[in-house]
Amino acid sequence: MKKRLHQPISFLVLVHLICFFGVGVSAQAILGSQNCKSISPGSSFKVIAATDSLLDRSVKDYIIAAFQSEGMRSHPKPMLRILYRTEIEQIQISSSKTGTVEAQGKSWAGNEIFVHLWRSNSDSVLGGERGERAYQTLATYLRLVVEVSETNDLSCVWRGRAIANLKGWRKRDLLRQMIPPLIKKFGGTVTREDIVLR
Repeated sequence: MKKRLHQPISFLVLVHLICFFGVGVSAQAILGSQNCKSISPGSSFKVIAATDSLLDRSVKDYIIAAFQSEGMRSHPKPMLRILYRTEIEQIQISSSKTGTVEAQGKSWAGNEIFVHLWRSNSDSVLGGERGERAYQTLATYLRLVVEVSETNDLSCVWRGRAIANLKGWRKRDLLRQMIPPLIKKFGGTVTREDIVLR
């Protein structure tokens, strides 16, 4: 009798696990990067968190692993310094039939190259779908910024940025999903790329 009871219970547990791991919250992220100069393959690096926040420190190993997967090596006396930071910001989202106006801001020593990360006249995370009625709402976004520079003079080598809506995600989990696709852009310039995180 006990054996018969265990069978349906085991089946229900299995179904629950499949539903839990198989169905997750997805998020759309926007990536952008700027390559400043070419470097030799397999360069050594050291990763530094811009702040001592728990969130920044919690993903440092993932940043290191992502650059190692690109053929680079961590070293105490590196050729490259990799500085990263996370930012949380509440953004007023709006959508209308005419699309939204791109925001202008300052970054990368005053040169703004990521205007498309904030507003877009096409379908996007921030702008919504074209043709919808105009509306405004406040949403919380998580942004990851990575800056690679030469250790000796701190001249720019590469810069990358990713942003995604935090809705339904824990901050650390969302960062872990954003890191690999962003670092894969290392060495290249990408004005904008939309990806889906799961």
